[in-house]
Amino acid sequence: AILLVSATGIAVVRDYAGKRPDNPWLRWLPSIGAILILCVAIACLMGFTPGGLASQRLVTACWAVATLLSLLAFVGAILRKAWLGVPLLLALLILGFLGSLYELSIRGMAAEFWGRFGYQIGLIFAGLVLVVALIGRVADFRIRHDRERNARLASESRLEQQEAYVELTQQLRKQLAHAAPKDIEWTAMQMSMARLLPLLQLSSATILLYRAGYDPILVTEPATQTSRITALTAGNATTLRSVAQRQMEVAALPLESNVGVSLKALHTYAGVPFVAKGGMGVALLERAGNRPFMADELALASRFAVLVQDITGEARTHERLRRAAELDVLTGILNRNAIDAALSRHFNAAFEQQQALAILFLDMDYFKSVNDSKGHACGDHCLQQLANTLRGALGPNDLLGRYGGEEFMVVLPAHDETLALQVADRLRARVESSQVQWHGQRVCLTVSVGVAVRLPQEQMPAAALERADRALYAAKHAGRNRVEMGR
Repeated sequence: AILLVSATGIAVVRDYAGKRPDNPWLRWLPSIGAILILCVAIACLMGFTPGGLASQRLVTACWAVATLLSLLAFVGAILRKAWLGVPLLLALLILGFLGSLYELSIRGMAAEFWGRFGYQIGLIFAGLVLVVALIGRVADFRIRHDRERNARLASESRLEQQEAYVELTQQLRKQLAHAAPKDIEWTAMQMSMARLLPLLQLSSATILLYRAGYDPILVTEPATQTSRITALTAGNATTLRSVAQRQMEVAALPLESNVGVSLKALHTYAGVPFVAKGGMGVALLERAGNRPFMADELALASRFAVLVQDITGEARTHERLRRAAELDVLTGILNRNAIDAALSRHFNAAFEQQQALAILFLDMDYFKSVNDSKGHACGDHCLQQLANTLRGALGPNDLLGRYGGEEFMVVLPAHDETLALQVADRLRARVESSQVQWHGQRVCLTVSVGVAVRLPQEQMPAAALERADRALYAAKHAGRNRVEMGR
């Protein structure tokens, strides 16, 4: 029985000492020793071993070997910095000491008490060893499980943040491609704040932009919190401006309410500075309760801020290139491709909504004579002045483009024949009265105008363009500086 306990003890100690060490001696010796002691125990049960004193010596030797191998297993665990090895080693030493007292007692070299109760006490300690080892392994398993769970949650959070970053990038590029130039920056900021709210579990997100010579500009998401956040930022203006100036993230902003009461118990605030076109700013993050902002959360907000700057820069560059491709180099108004595309869009919209639309063709009178008598530089100057005059006489929804040479086109949405003729005559009169100077001399400019309106059944502009063109040539042949209606 003692031999079986010794073999089992070695195996248990080996397993409870933790994962197998890299050293082959520490890895295989305990297992080999347990197998040999188990073989000796089987041999004893089958009567192959001598009895009497020889048998006791064999048992004592196996006990000593089991103790040494157990010590070896615990030493291996300690070398691997397994915290459980130290208390188990101490318990094993006590167990070995009690076993030694038992052997000395049965040989008359120690008190009889140890001969009667030595092994019982040793088994009690062995049980304690097993309990301690079990508790330690359970605790180690829980710690490892918690570590793995936290790592998994952190990985899922990083994946969610990366997906949100990619999704925001795509949404920004899509939305800003159609945004007005003046709305590009604020549209991007509002979209990024709306995306941050669920990711960081925020009550609100606010952008404060500081530009020299202007009052701070504030944008809050959700918009329903704007009045409250405006009062809060006004009472902490110095603190927020200092965050923007230092360009350093602050995970716990000590903000005060407008009545001088600390908001720490109600909300937690963080400040993330950024650089914007023409100034600097700070993103104020607000979270209900006292849960602090972590470094990775502030890093995500900073990434969003950098993304907004990059995408808005791309959008502004794209807008400049688009405008450059659409504008006539000489006059700064729409070129032929752009005015044709705009006409097609407005014409189709007018057909779908059954609204009026008019087209004007304007041609500068005697332009060839100007070029021949005063030079092409004077002709270019006259075209520029003519474009400026026409642009100043049109409404905000009217479109003006250079159709080619000295010919211009005007698109008038929601204009019937009567209104179109009024606009055409106003443009003609404005050009005739314009004061164009070239080297100190006045150059007289006049235009001939052809007008056409969309007929109810027309969805495409080709027929209307043809009528306007015929009307223009009719005005030319009728003496110039006049308006004709295309029928």
